[in-house]
Amino acid sequence: MVATDSPTAPAAEYQQIGAICMRLQDHGPEVLLITTRETGRWMIPKGWPIAGLLPHEVAEREAWEEAGVIGKVKRRIFGEFRYAKILSDGSKVEPLVSVYVIKVRRRKKRFPERAERDVIWMNPTDAALKVQVPELRTLLQDFARSLTLGSDKIW
Repeated sequence: MVATDSPTAPAAEYQQIGAICMRLQDHGPEVLLITTRETGRWMIPKGWPIAGLLPHEVAEREAWEEAGVIGKVKRRIFGEFRYAKILSDGSKVEPLVSVYVIKVRRRKKRFPERAERDVIWMNPTDAALKVQVPELRTLLQDFARSLTLGSDKIW
């Protein structure tokens, strides 16, 4: 994957912020996955920190820009994962992605990156199987378990 915006922090300090976007359907909860721009792999919305925004606000912004999601973001972090990324200068890093949960109220058809990504809704267990990043897979499995157990960690 190649980043279009590269952070200025040293490689050991790369931090990103992501969102597990969830909605409740008659058949149960679903989470949203998007394709990455460069490789087309399934991922959650995520991005680099944005000056002037708190981390949960960045998660909310990334969900809007990458998937058209509008909803209520949980201010408490749900979990974290690392993944391999190749920056635009060719360097390889493993950002730590802090993940926040967004309860989706609606999804707009027109959003900034609509022409660059595919979007799919799936139950959390199936979504975990679809992603290739092992730590994200585990995080989605934890999310699915939390929903099953009615954990207050989510809402």
